[in-house]
Amino acid sequence: MKNIKHIVTTSKEYQVEVEWMITQRCNYECTYCASYNNSGDFMFKSLEEYITAFKYLSNHFGNKTIKLSFLGGEPMLYKQWPELVNYISELNYLPKITTNLSIPVKSYINKLNKNLGKFIVASWHPEYATNEFMNNVQLLNDNNFIRSVSVSAPQEYWNEAIDILKTLKIKYGEKFVHLTRIKDENSQGISVTDKLIDYTSEQEKYFTFHRDYPVEIKITDLNNKITIYDKIDAHSINFKGMNCAVGKDSIHIAPNGDVYPSACLLNYRKARMGNIYRQDIIKPSNSIRCPFVACYCGPDQRIEKWAQV
Repeated sequence: MKNIKHIVTTSKEYQVEVEWMITQRCNYECTYCASYNNSGDFMFKSLEEYITAFKYLSNHFGNKTIKLSFLGGEPMLYKQWPELVNYISELNYLPKITTNLSIPVKSYINKLNKNLGKFIVASWHPEYATNEFMNNVQLLNDNNFIRSVSVSAPQEYWNEAIDILKTLKIKYGEKFVHLTRIKDENSQGISVTDKLIDYTSEQEKYFTFHRDYPVEIKITDLNNKITIYDKIDAHSINFKGMNCAVGKDSIHIAPNGDVYPSACLLNYRKARMGNIYRQDIIKPSNSIRCPFVACYCGPDQRIEKWAQV
């Protein structure tokens, strides 16, 4: 896609996207993953501190409906996570949690509110996943809690990944599962990058992606022609130099509570907007000029962007 004038995303289900990395600790140590840091503290807070933060965040965004994604590390290592999602589901939040499903489902399934719906996104990791993974998927699906599964596909485990992909598609449908590309390197451990490992043309055919929540991405070109997408390929647009409304309706929260306008700016201290626990988040007054060519993080892709005039 070339000659882009404007990109804007809307959803009928939510108005704000928040990604909250509540810990970088993980019970896996996948060689291809740089999103965990098992040398540091868990940085977990008490349930009361989280609840106070949720109330503040809701007020900060004017009580709009917020899609709140809990990330890690492994967020289910926080023992009171069921209480967290139960609580926010009663407010103006649409909860989502991404997990490797290593925590036994039977240990928490009866603690979850039945009206939560499909809020769990599972990730399969070939270096650690056991046969219990499929059993956990089945149990969560039987109780209407699982939304989708992402299958990590490093080259050395390609055949195993494809077997799992095909099995899940046959049992749960095409849109239930997708293959995840492996990043070749990450900046300072937890930021996104425009460098991925190389896949063959035959392997590329397996990479399809379905949004966890339905969105409408409206792209207007310089001739004012409008095209509607439900997803965009990270490599199809050169975002560098475009105006980007980071921090307006989308933020990323680090384990220590520091708030950043986007995942791609997570390692830039100057971009910090405040801290969720100190309740001092400052709303951005201006857009930024995007410094990146590609945009891999879904919430970052969906931030409003427009070309320089």
